[in-house]
Amino acid sequence: WWLEQADMMTLFSAFGRTPTPVDYDRRLVETLDGGVVALDVVRSSVHGAAKALDGSAAIVLLVSGLGGGSQGAYVQNMATTLAEQGFAVAVLNMRACAGTVLKTPRLFSAYRGSTDDVRVAVKYVRSVLVGGGSAGADAQVFVLGWSNGGTIVVNTLAEQATREGKGHHDTLTSITAAVALATPHDMVKSTAICEERFLSRWVYNRHVARNIVKQLDPYVDLYRRGPIARWSDDEPSVDIDVDLLLGATRIREIDEAITRRVFGYDSVDDYYRNASSFRRLEHVAAPLLLVSAADDPVSSRWAPFEEVRQNRQVLLAYTEHGGHLGWQDDVDVQRSRWVEEVVAAFFGSVCRHLPEID
Repeated sequence: WWLEQADMMTLFSAFGRTPTPVDYDRRLVETLDGGVVALDVVRSSVHGAAKALDGSAAIVLLVSGLGGGSQGAYVQNMATTLAEQGFAVAVLNMRACAGTVLKTPRLFSAYRGSTDDVRVAVKYVRSVLVGGGSAGADAQVFVLGWSNGGTIVVNTLAEQATREGKGHHDTLTSITAAVALATPHDMVKSTAICEERFLSRWVYNRHVARNIVKQLDPYVDLYRRGPIARWSDDEPSVDIDVDLLLGATRIREIDEAITRRVFGYDSVDDYYRNASSFRRLEHVAAPLLLVSAADDPVSSRWAPFEEVRQNRQVLLAYTEHGGHLGWQDDVDVQRSRWVEEVVAAFFGSVCRHLPEID
């Protein structure tokens, strides 16, 4: 019963959940600026060998929450369930996450740059792993994101229609459908929650910020060498505030030190406003499922109901409880089987009804 409280559910999901073991095969994928992201392809789980990413089964790419990756318990548990349901699964680890080498000073954001990296990964799956040609073009490639990863996924799906961002290659970068779990739809509101509530600021915010700093620490020399290139090709290079970055105890400080500078924003709040995914829901033209909890202590306890009502491609499941990335089962608190089964059912339904959707 005590896990029904939102903060307890959130804390338990972050620190108390046990992952289901998954065996990965890592592929390094070069990004448009010469960096790399890591694609961890699921080879097997407790249920045995997984489907290969060769187009014979629908493919699901998983994008974790801010600073996370394929080692996360919720990621491995979802990968296990999807593999058991017959999907081919891989985890997209963003730059510097889950042991991915940071080859260029550019990190990730909730929008600019990261949506390009998702397209690069989708193109790699379709053109290299599936084999390109008609097989690559016809493969069903789904993407699932949690929290900040959900923001990235929604923004990527919107850009699929608007053609904003970089790295578009028609069908090779096309996402068939997507799911976003516990997304901070309005980053201005969610940041205010994370900075005002005591637990959000001193536990959630601080933990994520220090984890990101720890991941960046081995690469600090990349930022000490002087001005670095911005995401926009027509903007001058910019200096990074290395001292602020290394001493950061809040996500906002990391975004001030590096994110808003590299990705061309005048301020952190300007970045948060622009990256908020609810602003682009009207552009989404492929099936999208949003799952949010009314008691989420991180994602502002707000959902874009009106924006969802205006787009028939978007479905919102808004639960009374769940915390942030929680949704623990009553029987087995180590799992979120309800969410896992909902995701599998949604992607399975898209597979069955894709001709009608098209």
